[in-house]
Amino acid sequence: MNNNKIFHFVFFLLLIFAFFNSIIIGISYDEPFHFINGKLRAEYINSLGKFNDFNYLDNKFYPGVYDTLNFYLVNLIQFFFKNNYTYEIKHLINLFVSLFTLFGLYLFSKSYFNRRIAIFATLLLFINPFFFGHMS
Repeated sequence: MNNNKIFHFVFFLLLIFAFFNSIIIGISYDEPFHFINGKLRAEYINSLGKFNDFNYLDNKFYPGVYDTLNFYLVNLIQFFFKNNYTYEIKHLINLFVSLFTLFGLYLFSKSYFNRRIAIFATLLLFINPFFFGHMS
């Protein structure tokens, strides 16, 4: 078995593990805050600036762009599939954004360095506990 097959196998196992964690992880302590923040910012955008009660728990300096986009995506998915798995959908969205981040890091590193450094940097970010913990 060569190194390339081992790498693909380990990467595939980590992807399965990340997907499994994003489904079963449960709700963290700050997820309701981010959901409400996204909901209020989305209501502000939908009202074209007329809704002024979007400050929640003194978050006026918190940008909330990702929360708002995440709220729109969750509502779009729930509109089509009629389910109530809000936080699981949010976790899967975070997973896909993180996977695109890994892919972007790989392409960036490969263009400026070489393939081996790109794989090493991507794997290093992927197994980093801070990044892996926020993937889902």
